[in-house]
Amino acid sequence: MHNRVLVTGAGGFIGRRLVSALCGSGMQVRALLRPSHDASEMEAEGIEIVRGDAADAALMKSAAAQCDVIYHLAAARGFKKLSGRNFAKENTALIEAAAGAAQDNTARLVLASSVAVMRGRPPLTPARSEPRPTSHYGASRMLNEKRLHEVWRNRQLDYRIARIAERVAGPGAKDWQKIVRAVRDGRYRLLARGGQIHSCDVDDVVAGLQLCAGDRAEPGATYILVARDPAALKDVFANIADELGVAFAPRMVSGWPLRAYKRIGDQVFSMFGLELPHAFTAGFHAWPSHYDTAATSERLGFAPRYDVLQAVRRTVGWMRAEGAV
Repeated sequence: MHNRVLVTGAGGFIGRRLVSALCGSGMQVRALLRPSHDASEMEAEGIEIVRGDAADAALMKSAAAQCDVIYHLAAARGFKKLSGRNFAKENTALIEAAAGAAQDNTARLVLASSVAVMRGRPPLTPARSEPRPTSHYGASRMLNEKRLHEVWRNRQLDYRIARIAERVAGPGAKDWQKIVRAVRDGRYRLLARGGQIHSCDVDDVVAGLQLCAGDRAEPGATYILVARDPAALKDVFANIADELGVAFAPRMVSGWPLRAYKRIGDQVFSMFGLELPHAFTAGFHAWPSHYDTAATSERLGFAPRYDVLQAVRRTVGWMRAEGAV
């Protein structure tokens, strides 16, 4: 039983949900937040707040004192338009500070990585396929994982890696707002043969992260936290329209230009390390995202409660309750 935990990136969408769940299960939770983040709700729940930068090694060592587990969610993420060098620099500094703090305090480290390390060749299993990122963000997360495997494993660090779905859905998922509003207003297009999305509900991600910290998880192992199956993008948009009570009437367009652009973008990134403009958007609309979760389910006991469409419905319901759509 782990009684005291530290969560970095606690001010983010998943981080806030995680600290609340941990606190509700009786854990003593310490949340690392940037000075600009509002902590009033966390403080009301009895969560201890630490302010500062998770890349500060000295601060991390102090924040992790007497903690059994560090959930490391802090990262420079994909929506930041950084260069490949800066993504690598920022995320490397963050993982080094977290790993050093975990080792100094004999704590277990759970790294919240991303399926972005695998976007180039779905479906993949962590045991049998090498990562092949197609973005600067994904490449920086791959470097984080390699750093743990190649350096910190030899230093006897107890760590586990959780690759989390892109565009996590559920209550609080603000990055779905643009999509939901486009469906509401009838301002969207779909490909005649479009892509699919393999998302996950935030509460399932939180449950998976806690399983990664448990004794059933293997030190040094990688787990994939997504819903059981992907959903076709057409079904996702139809689901949003139904939840909003509006007509589902997309403008249908040919998909081959976006699929070709995605393949070209992957090749350009592989050969030259250059990320083409709007490559993520092309992949989102045209690519068959699908990640094999069989090993995670079998080894970790990860059993998502929500499928992708249910998670998206929960997102829209939350937005309606908040007056955001």
